Amino acid sequence: MSTLIDLVPKKVTSEMNEILEKEFTEEEIHDALFQMDPSKSLGIDGFIVGFFSETLDLGKI
Repeated sequence: MSTLIDLVPKKVTSEMNEILEKEFTEEEIHDALFQMDPSKSLGIDGFIVGFFSETLDLGKI
């Protein structure tokens, strides 16, 4: 008997999944951070993007 998950069509290939599971590089994080509006909030922590972009040189986040 099939499980429900077997009935759902797969949209992500093995190759796509491998790329999605890859670790982020510091350069990718830096580039993404500096593409964001500095006044936007990152989440429930309450810190805005500007905080992280200003403190990036102090060390790893």
